Amino acid sequence: ERMADAGERGLAVGLEIAWQLVEELSELISGVYVVPSFGKVRPVAEFASRLRAAHPAAASVSSC
Repeated sequence: ERMADAGERGLAVGLEIAWQLVEELSELISGVYVVPSFGKVRPVAEFASRLRAAHPAAASVSSC
């Protein structure tokens, strides 16, 4: 519902939802896999930096 109502703020709302999920599930998960949409690298990179700052012990970066 939040995404349907987001309109032009879809990316920001999606990242807010993702953040909330990670925070709520952090005790149950061992990591997340973040893949940016085409042309949306910067906001997703900022999201990943925020994750690393909030969870430094669990942070690792992998590239293919």
